[in-house]
Amino acid sequence: MPDIKTNKFRREAEECRRNARQVTNPTDRDSWLRLADDWMKLARGEDLRIKIADLKMVATFHRDGRSRFRRQLRRRC
Repeated sequence: MPDIKTNKFRREAEECRRNARQVTNPTDRDSWLRLADDWMKLARGEDLRIKIADLKMVATFHRDGRSRFRRQLRRRC
């Protein structure tokens, strides 16, 4: 599944936000929140990478008139 990384990054961000709510020191809270932001940037980057890969697949499909998967399937049969 391609979105496994994205889900992991979002879980890590949520854990950082939970940690930020639990600490009393403002500096520590800010650090946890910055970490959460960094994890979310990674998640958005992975989302974008997946979308670009999907668009490339669609472009290949339209350019070739048929998908690579269909050609590979024919070779195996």
